[in-house]
This record gives sequence, C-alpha cells and structure tokens, in this order.
Amino acid sequence: MRPGSGLCRVARVANGGSAGGVDDSMDCRLRLESRGPILDVGDEGLDFLAVSVGPLQPALAVSDKSRIGCIYGTADFDPLGLANPCWREDGHHDDSGLIAEAQRWLDARDDGLLIVRLNADSPPWWDARNPRELMTYADGSTRRVLRGSVKDQTPSLYSRHWRRDLMRGVADFVARWERGPFGSKTLGYVVSFGVLGTWTRHGCLEGLLTDYQADGPECLAPRPGGAPCVLPDAMARERVSPVGFRDPRRDAAATCFDRRLAELTAQAIIEVARSVKRACGDRKLFGAPCGDILNLAAVQDGIPRSGALAMGSVLRSPAVDFLIAPADCHDPAGPVSCAAAFASAHRHGKAVVLSTGDPGVSTWPPPRTAPDRLDDLSAYARDRGFGLWIEQTTDLGSWDPLLHFHARTRGVPARTAFVIDDEGLYHLRREKSQIRQLISEQLAALRRVPLAVDLLFRSELQLDRPYDLVVFPDAFQTTPERIARVHGCLEAWRATALWLVAPGFVQDDVAFENAERITGIAIRKPDRDHRTWVRSTARLGKLEFGSATVQAHTPIVVDTDAEDLAHYVDDGHVALARRKMGAWTSIYSAVPILHPELLGLLLA
Repeated sequence: MRPGSGLCRVARVANGGSAGGVDDSMDCRLRLESRGPILDVGDEGLDFLAVSVGPLQPALAVSDKSRIGCIYGTADFDPLGLANPCWREDGHHDDSGLIAEAQRWLDARDDGLLIVRLNADSPPWWDARNPRELMTYADGSTRRVLRGSVKDQTPSLYSRHWRRDLMRGVADFVARWERGPFGSKTLGYVVSFGVLGTWTRHGCLEGLLTDYQADGPECLAPRPGGAPCVLPDAMARERVSPVGFRDPRRDAAATCFDRRLAELTAQAIIEVARSVKRACGDRKLFGAPCGDILNLAAVQDGIPRSGALAMGSVLRSPAVDFLIAPADCHDPAGPVSCAAAFASAHRHGKAVVLSTGDPGVSTWPPPRTAPDRLDDLSAYARDRGFGLWIEQTTDLGSWDPLLHFHARTRGVPARTAFVIDDEGLYHLRREKSQIRQLISEQLAALRRVPLAVDLLFRSELQLDRPYDLVVFPDAFQTTPERIARVHGCLEAWRATALWLVAPGFVQDDVAFENAERITGIAIRKPDRDHRTWVRSTARLGKLEFGSATVQAHTPIVVDTDAEDLAHYVDDGHVALARRKMGAWTSIYSAVPILHPELLGLLLA
C-alpha cells in the first residue's frame, strides 16, 4: 500500500462459515476519511465505533451503541476481571470465556461484528518455570510492586524463549479462532503487553530502570557499521549535563541503551502483527495499543526509558492497520492534551482509534465526565478524524452526547504542524515535567487558540504538504543535514517556525550557542538563575505567562537583529524573539508554554 493512499490492508469477513471457507464476496476495508476511519463491510460503510463487552458491561445494554463489540482474552490473569484467561499451565488453551462473550454479543445483536483483544503478558506459572527469562532491574532484582496489580514479575522482551512462546501462542489462538464459529464475524485482532496493555514495560511507573539484563545480546550487539553498546550503570542512565540533557559523548552508552530498548519494543509489536496476519491469511485487521507511545500527555517517570520511543518503525510496518491511544489519560498535575500522532499515522495509511472509559486509565486520576470528554474530543476532531473505542464502563447513559458528536465530526485540513522529534527525546533527562510542558501543554495551548493541528514526527515533514506554522517543541538533537532539510521546507512554504527552549542544543556537545544554527537567533546561558515569568511587549498586549519558580539555566536572547517580543519580568532580559530568515520567519521562546492569546496575536 502506498503511504497516504487512505486505504489499509483488506480484511475478508464472511456471512457464515469458518476461516477455511471464507466467502470472498464480503470484504472489510479500513478507509481513511476526514470524519475518521470507515469500515467498508460488504456494501455498507461503518464508522469505526466499537464498544467493549465484558463482565462490567452487559451486551444487551450496549448493543444499540455499535455493531462492533470488543471481547478480551489474556494469557495472564487480569486483576480488573475484564478478560478471560486462555493459556493454562498444562499447555492447553481454554477459549470458553471468550466464546461465551462472543455469543452474548451476537445473541444481543444478530448483525454484530467482533474485534478480539488479547493481553499477551505471561501467566504466573510461566514466570515460575523460566526465572532466567524475567525482566531484570538495575538493582539486579526481577520483582517489583506494580501499582494496581498483584503480578510482580514479567518476562523480558530480550528473551528469545518468551518471544518464541508469545508469537506461537498468539498465532495458535488466531488460527483456532478463525476456524471456529466466530471467525467469520471477526474484523480483526488487537494484541497488548505490559503496563495497561500499552507495550510499556512494567516498573516504569515506579521510576525503575527496566529490562536491565547484562547479557541482553540484542541490546548490546553491534549494528552494521557501528560499535556495540556498552551496558551503562544506573547512575550513567540518570546522569544529565548542567543544562538538563545528556552529553552526546559522555552519555553515549546510556543513549544507545535506551534506543535499543525502544527498537526492541517496536520490533516485538511488528513481529506479533505479522504472526496475526499469517495466522488469519492476511484477511483481518491488526491494531496496536501503543497508548503511552502515542499519548505523551500522561507520561510518567520512566516511560521514556522503558522502550516507548520508536514509533516510526511501527508506523511503517504494513502489518499494522490501526493504532489505539487513550483519550482519557490525563496527568495528575492538571489538564493536558492528548498527543496522538494522527498526521504521521495517516501518512502511512494507519487509522488512529481513541479509547475512552477504560477504568485502568480514566479513573487514575478520577474519572473524566462526559462534558470533559466532549471538550477533549472536539479538539481532536479539529485535527483529524478518529475512531472511537468505548472501554468498560457502567455509566452507559453519559455516552449518548459523545456518540452523537462523534457521528457528525469532520476533520479539517490543518495549517499548523506540531513536530515531535522522537530522536531528541533520547537526550532528555528522565523527568515527566519537561515532556508535559514542552509537548502536552503547548499542544493544548495551540488548540485553545483554536487551531487545527497536525501532530507528526520530524521524519514526516514533506515539501509537498505545506504548513503556515511549524512548532518544534523538542528539536534538541540535530545534525547539519537535518537542519538543512527543515530549513528547505520552511523556505519553500514561506512559513513561521516556533522553536521552544532548547532547539539544537545537542550536537557534538551540549551548548546554548548551538541553537543559533537552527533558529538563526543567538541565545546564551544567563549569569544567574531566574524565574521564567515573562511579559510580552506593549504591541502584544503585555500578557504575562510562564512559571513563578526559579529555574536553572533558562536561556536569554542576545540577538540585536531579532525583534523582542517578551522579556523576563525579574531582570528584563529577552525571552521571546522573532527574526526574518529570508522567505521564512523564526520565533524562539525560552518559555515552554506560550499564552494562547499571544499565539493568536503572533499568527495574526
């Protein structure tokens, strides 16, 4: 499939029979439209609107909401009681729980369709039999206390033994299910692993350093044309430079180690997707619940270091058809904005499905109300059309206004790009406040302007898709080649670029002066620490914003050729400046979150 063609891989769905005798006259295609992904089932086009079916949500109560019911199975036991254990200690598989859920759904709605979600964590008996295959932490232990779960061990993705069993188990289940009575009613499969089923490693929520096997061959082996990784000690993975970034030379081992973890996670997702596709004859859809990879809004300490940064490989894989991101995962520090990379997914022909109502997500912190969810989803709808997956909930009545909204949403072409540099995040220190401010809260400010925003990865910037405003929240690490490519796009589009805090700091070294190479605006380290509370110039309304806390090493602008736009209240140094760079305009902000009203004035 061509990237951006708007059509995902075909899934065949029959009126009856089994996978061995599928009626090819009824195709299911995942088609991308401005309103969101559409499932073409036979001659009918269905919105991608799915509801979960399980013990907390009787099938009869939700059968009028959607034709698509999602049922849950798990190799592990589920502390929330939402899934049906399948993998028994004697090596046999028991699908009776899933079969009962599927039958309940189809009894309630005879035209119903199914999506099957498997949680592929290990059962406790597997952990006990294979102690050498378990995830190890930096202190040498294999046990940890995971919030909200009684399972305190999990296999390492470095374990070839576990990955072999995982792929074989998933493939065997899909083949059995396709041969059974519900294979012809099943649209596709979702396979999850790790914390909240989002492929994020267990332990990261406690701030632990995860998958720390000293003999992990896939982590430490040299790549073609490169040197092997050196296993960093715990202190090396945590060490940062005075300006809050890893030093590219001194901390190379830690950066390499974290990159390998991310690559391994992405590769495991792709391997599972391929296993599913082979088992069903490439006839069904595959979804990857990479919520904490796409949704950086609720990032917790440790998630960037737990293998959640290599989304590019997943997006490029033809075996993955849609990605799932939680719409309810809000940071306890306050309301922030979902950071699902809709634009990048769509460019690779992938749909994005937002899940809402999951008790493992939306009740931590306390549950979002229906009006809250509507406010959030209206912002997403300005960006791109999305699928909607209503997870387990007992509050069924509150969904009616949300479902009505989803049925009439239409995405609009965005003229603003919010560009996440996934490479840059490897050099950021492990602190959720930096990611929350630079990415989540600044994205929320743009949506309050309000603007339709294309959120995408740096590698997806293409000359043939122009933007008027391009925001770079985390362009920390760069090279001359990347700088030239970005500048070429900005020049061709005659666009405005907004650079936040530390663009280009990490090159051959970590230095404030590096920023001028990418922004064209000179900045330097301040003589003393100060608050990042700033006031815009009179022409821009004397708006005040920023942080009242004293922060170390906050840059100041020292470019006499740039136009001053805002100053630090405490000492009068320039914090926000603009400079014309030929056909494009560069704006640098030392403050990570700009006032929405100021953004509107700058764009005007």
